[in-house]
Amino acid sequence: MKEINKITKAISVATLGLASTAMAYASPTNELRQPLDKPNIIVLFADDLGYGDLGSYGSAMLQTPNIDKMAYEGQKWTNFYANSSICSPSRAGLLTGKSELRSGLYGKVTGVVMDNDPYGFPSDQKTIASVLNEVGYNTAILGKWHLGEEKHALPTRHGFDYFWGAPVSNDMSGVDVPSFADIFEGIFTGKLDRSEIANVWKVLDEQYKNPKEEYWALDLVESSLNNGKYKDSVVTHNLVQSSFTKDLTNNSIKYISENKDDPFFLYLAYAMPHVPLFTSEEFTGVSEGGPYGDAVAEIDWSVGKILESLKENGIDENTLVVFTSDNGPWHSVGREISGSAGPLKGGKNSVYEGGVRVPGIFYMPNTVQTGTVTGMGSILDYFETFAKLGGADTSKDETDSHDLTDTLIDKSKSARETFPYFYKGSLLAYRVGNYKLHMNRFDNNRMKSFPLEKAELYNLSLDQSESNNVIEQYPEVAEMIRKSAEKYLSSFEHKEPIFDQRYTLDGYEYTELEETDSNKGANYFE
Repeated sequence: MKEINKITKAISVATLGLASTAMAYASPTNELRQPLDKPNIIVLFADDLGYGDLGSYGSAMLQTPNIDKMAYEGQKWTNFYANSSICSPSRAGLLTGKSELRSGLYGKVTGVVMDNDPYGFPSDQKTIASVLNEVGYNTAILGKWHLGEEKHALPTRHGFDYFWGAPVSNDMSGVDVPSFADIFEGIFTGKLDRSEIANVWKVLDEQYKNPKEEYWALDLVESSLNNGKYKDSVVTHNLVQSSFTKDLTNNSIKYISENKDDPFFLYLAYAMPHVPLFTSEEFTGVSEGGPYGDAVAEIDWSVGKILESLKENGIDENTLVVFTSDNGPWHSVGREISGSAGPLKGGKNSVYEGGVRVPGIFYMPNTVQTGTVTGMGSILDYFETFAKLGGADTSKDETDSHDLTDTLIDKSKSARETFPYFYKGSLLAYRVGNYKLHMNRFDNNRMKSFPLEKAELYNLSLDQSESNNVIEQYPEVAEMIRKSAEKYLSSFEHKEPIFDQRYTLDGYEYTELEETDSNKGANYFE
């Protein structure tokens, strides 16, 4: 609050229209009751879904009536953030409530957990699943984990009673083509020269655009914890991606029915619409948005079935359902098979708004206040919010999470007033109130961050596309945000990256090559 007050005083409100980060309600309010003791909690987590990929967030092409119902009858947040613009750190932030530099759950090289990674999620990290489990919740994750496939890293070792899904991303474990892990291994060991790396990218690009099941061999894992004993098994080494969304939905419905009499926490992590794009036969060709739109349509169907199941089991008014995405759309794989960030700049792997700002929807009939929230929120805030709803004590936990329950229940201003934009462990930008300062950039080829030659300052309340740099008009605001960012960074211990410890940057040098038709992709991360 102090930082926002300083900025407010430093700028003429009339000149720049400094909007409050308080609440704005476009819909009529509903009559509320206080939340029941220990409500059920369901997280519906899409993969690479863009800010502009839902009807309720402005998409004219993609039809998402069930998710839109949640937005219009629940609470729709328009300044809601993932923890990261890439997958694994974002998922880790959802579970721990910690930024990646605080937790160490990031990578400086790959950025994410790769297949066959011997490390993954460490035992010293507390998750919201373990917090809720300790106060009587049954906890389950169905879908994409992407935080490690070794037994010590599986969800059941981190607070979940049950896991059914894929430990890695759906584009890993490639058949007859090097995986991402192999590419990185080749880069840092010299086993692959630049022309070979370029050829690998070409093959992967073709597989993404014209996917077939046989191109990938993903493990489907089932893991449970009963009476202190773990039971782990590989259901199949060839997960059927085209039926995965439907299978996740059916298993979720079964889980809800079997656990309706006691509080539960269900984390349903869809593998779609991350490439390669697969849908069941019923949803192939149903959308004007091509394969990507088909995948989104099937997710929307799934959301509808989940909401229907809650109502049929008589627990819809005692279940908080949230919907969001792990990061923005992956534009680098081709816009014809990726989503839309709507009016926002950038996408996955970027700290411009399109990479990190995502749909944020909270739905609980007769409890969550109906309306549109313009204040900031983040998946980091699930930790404190869910803990509060579940009656857990997190007072001794040092996190980056804020309790949003007052906003959900009684229209109070959001507790979040700042947001850090990390990428591969580097703080690249920082937001205070409506103002965002870009300070650094990350070079994915050189694997490190550099200060921007000219910092960028944006008033996001007036310029959400980040197209009008106002740093020359308001250098004092930029300096205040910079100091706020420095103060934030000095407030906690910085952890070394856990996800890609097998790669070393010692002696690594990158030289950019002139690209030709024959070696296109040799500058592999441009």
